Amino acid sequence: MAHRHRTHNGIPFDMQALAAANEKERAVSNVPRNARGDVIDGKNKVVVHVEDINKEYYKTPPTESVEVSLKQDPIPEPTPDITAEEKAPEPVKEEVKPEPKPKKDTEALKEEINTLIWIFNKFCLTSYKFISFRNINSKT
Repeated sequence: MAHRHRTHNGIPFDMQALAAANEKERAVSNVPRNARGDVIDGKNKVVVHVEDINKEYYKTPPTESVEVSLKQDPIPEPTPDITAEEKAPEPVKEEVKPEPKPKKDTEALKEEINTLIWIFNKFCLTSYKFISFRNINSKT
């Protein structure tokens, strides 16, 4: 007897029968395979069957085995390479810092800001109303 599953609404269904009925459909992924695992081409034609893939994988068992220790092995010290020639040290490059830009005086900055505010107030409309910013020198 097949395993019975239930949907979130409580309706029973057979997942194995559903998978078997749709095994030739293209799987939803970026890998070109169908629901069985066969490699398929762009027209959903089977190129390599999943049985062939499994046979090839298990044809030769892995030859190398890795011995793993739960204790940390001591790290061996690196041995110097005798055959390598010693390289001359590279010359140290001095960093050239760019010259700082000359600072503008505060009066020139205030005048420039006031000019920008005047231009903004003169030419910018928002909702058919003028927006007015206060002058930087004015105290109101």
